[in-house]
Amino acid sequence: MLDAIHADIVLLSVDGRAEPPAIVCALLKEWLDRRDESPCALVVSLDSSFRDCAPVLDYVRGLVGQAGVEVFPHFGATPQIA
Repeated sequence: MLDAIHADIVLLSVDGRAEPPAIVCALLKEWLDRRDESPCALVVSLDSSFRDCAPVLDYVRGLVGQAGVEVFPHFGATPQIA
Protein backbone atom coordinates (compact mmCIF):
# COMPACT_ATOMS: atom_id res chain seq x y z
CA MET A 1 0.00 0.00 0.00
CA LEU A 2 2.82 2.41 0.78
CA ASP A 3 4.12 2.19 -2.79
CA ALA A 4 0.65 2.87 -4.22
CA ILE A 5 0.24 6.02 -2.12
CA HIS A 6 2.93 7.75 -4.20
CA ALA A 7 2.18 6.06 -7.53
CA ASP A 8 1.09 8.03 -10.59
CA ILE A 9 -0.73 5.01 -12.03
CA VAL A 10 -2.45 2.19 -10.15
CA LEU A 11 -3.65 -0.93 -11.97
CA LEU A 12 -6.65 -2.91 -10.78
CA SER A 13 -7.54 -6.19 -12.50
CA VAL A 14 -10.92 -7.51 -11.39
CA ASP A 15 -13.99 -9.47 -12.41
CA GLY A 16 -16.40 -7.01 -14.02
CA ARG A 17 -19.66 -8.60 -12.87
CA ALA A 18 -20.05 -6.92 -9.51
CA GLU A 19 -18.48 -4.74 -6.88
CA PRO A 20 -14.89 -5.79 -6.11
CA PRO A 21 -14.25 -8.07 -3.10
CA ALA A 22 -14.34 -6.34 0.30
CA ILE A 23 -10.55 -6.42 0.70
CA VAL A 24 -10.07 -4.68 -2.67
CA CYS A 25 -12.66 -2.03 -1.73
CA ALA A 26 -10.88 -1.46 1.59
CA LEU A 27 -7.50 -1.10 -0.13
CA LEU A 28 -8.91 1.37 -2.68
CA LYS A 29 -10.49 3.45 0.09
CA GLU A 30 -7.24 3.45 2.08
CA TRP A 31 -5.30 4.45 -1.03
CA LEU A 32 -7.69 7.37 -1.64
CA ASP A 33 -7.47 8.49 1.99
CA ARG A 34 -3.67 8.33 2.19
CA ARG A 35 -2.46 9.37 -1.26
CA ASP A 36 -1.09 12.84 -1.90
CA GLU A 37 -3.04 15.30 -4.02
CA SER A 38 -0.98 14.96 -7.19
CA PRO A 39 -2.84 13.86 -10.33
CA CYS A 40 -2.98 10.11 -10.81
CA ALA A 41 -4.75 7.42 -12.78
CA LEU A 42 -6.53 4.21 -11.90
CA VAL A 43 -6.53 1.64 -14.71
CA VAL A 44 -9.28 -0.96 -14.33
CA SER A 45 -8.52 -4.04 -16.41
CA LEU A 46 -11.49 -6.23 -17.35
CA ASP A 47 -12.26 -9.05 -19.74
CA SER A 48 -13.49 -7.77 -23.11
CA SER A 49 -16.89 -9.41 -22.49
CA PHE A 50 -17.62 -6.58 -20.02
CA ARG A 51 -17.10 -3.80 -22.56
CA ASP A 52 -20.83 -2.95 -22.70
CA CYS A 53 -21.67 -3.44 -19.03
CA ALA A 54 -19.19 -3.49 -16.15
CA PRO A 55 -20.77 -2.79 -12.75
CA VAL A 56 -17.32 -2.66 -11.20
CA LEU A 57 -16.53 0.44 -13.31
CA ASP A 58 -19.59 2.21 -11.92
CA TYR A 59 -18.48 1.31 -8.40
CA VAL A 60 -14.91 2.51 -8.92
CA ARG A 61 -15.98 5.75 -10.60
CA GLY A 62 -18.37 6.43 -7.71
CA LEU A 63 -15.65 5.69 -5.18
CA VAL A 64 -13.03 8.01 -6.64
CA GLY A 65 -15.64 10.72 -7.24
CA GLN A 66 -14.03 14.09 -6.64
CA ALA A 67 -10.63 12.68 -5.57
CA GLY A 68 -8.84 13.93 -8.68
CA VAL A 69 -8.26 10.40 -9.95
CA GLU A 70 -8.79 9.62 -13.62
CA VAL A 71 -10.29 6.16 -14.28
CA PHE A 72 -9.21 4.38 -17.45
CA PRO A 73 -10.95 1.12 -18.36
CA HIS A 74 -8.88 -1.51 -20.16
CA PHE A 75 -10.60 -4.41 -21.92
CA GLY A 76 -8.69 -7.47 -23.02
CA ALA A 77 -9.21 -11.15 -23.64
CA THR A 78 -8.80 -13.32 -20.56
CA PRO A 79 -6.37 -16.16 -21.25
CA GLN A 80 -8.06 -19.57 -21.38
CA ILE A 81 -6.49 -22.36 -19.37
CA ALA A 82 -6.14 -25.58 -21.35
